[in-house]
Amino acid sequence: MNVKFISQGIESDSDSYVPAGNYINASLKEDYTRFSAFVAFVSAGGIENIKESLLSFRGNGGDIRLYVGVDMHGTSKEALQLLLDLGIPTYIVYSSNRIVYHPKIYAFESANR
Repeated sequence: MNVKFISQGIESDSDSYVPAGNYINASLKEDYTRFSAFVAFVSAGGIENIKESLLSFRGNGGDIRLYVGVDMHGTSKEALQLLLDLGIPTYIVYSSNRIVYHPKIYAFESANR
């Protein structure tokens, strides 16, 4: 397993800084067969940023699964509607107690990677 840390917002002035959306777009063009994202919040702008890559990945037979939090009202209705309109399998995660669903995990998989 290969794990990379994406330091979004931490090292934005560094030459090695790559925004998460750019990393997702680039990775969706590689030879992966599955993309799963576990995220606390989703915005329509964020989805628009990766929309073409998601559609291309799916069009090439890629499997997509998104697990999106709605705690703390961070996910917009517009983002969820866009995902629904695009037919991207999206699962809503809500925690009814004090524990907030707040991951930021992007998993790219294939038979060998």
